[in-house]
Amino acid sequence: MSRTVINSIEIIGIADEFPKSPKYFSEFSIPYDILIPCEKPNISSILSVIIKSEISSLNVIDTPIRISNDGTKLSGNKLMVELKIIEQIKYVSEELTNCVYILPNNIIKTLQIVVPSTIHGEKLIDLFRKNKIIVKTYFEDAYFEIIDDRNIYSNLSIMVNVENF
Repeated sequence: MSRTVINSIEIIGIADEFPKSPKYFSEFSIPYDILIPCEKPNISSILSVIIKSEISSLNVIDTPIRISNDGTKLSGNKLMVELKIIEQIKYVSEELTNCVYILPNNIIKTLQIVVPSTIHGEKLIDLFRKNKIIVKTYFEDAYFEIIDDRNIYSNLSIMVNVENF
């Protein structure tokens, strides 16, 4: 993880390196608004944001073997990944004392990754049961902007990769 400064905000958690030749992955962006809870003071500026993730759940689901309407070749299996994104936003309040506050924020995202039903002669479901499937998350980019004294707009660009195939 690196420290990157974007729009005068230090972002901690953007990936330094990415998989060289990913085969089975999903890339997506999550745009969202963050409302500052009423028990926290109004925001004046954002100092830094720490972003990290956890895989909350990983399951194998069966699919038909065919080409989907969007052109994706379905192999008979997908990995269903539930991703928990954890943010800590450090901000300066509008109070006269300009105190610094931490605003925790969590996002849950569920995604699917098409994978082959057999890897090196072993069924995907057997690899799953043996805990041999490794899924990693890479934050490609992050954007945060204060909309008003109670709202922050954010957009995260993320890659989720199945590592051991």
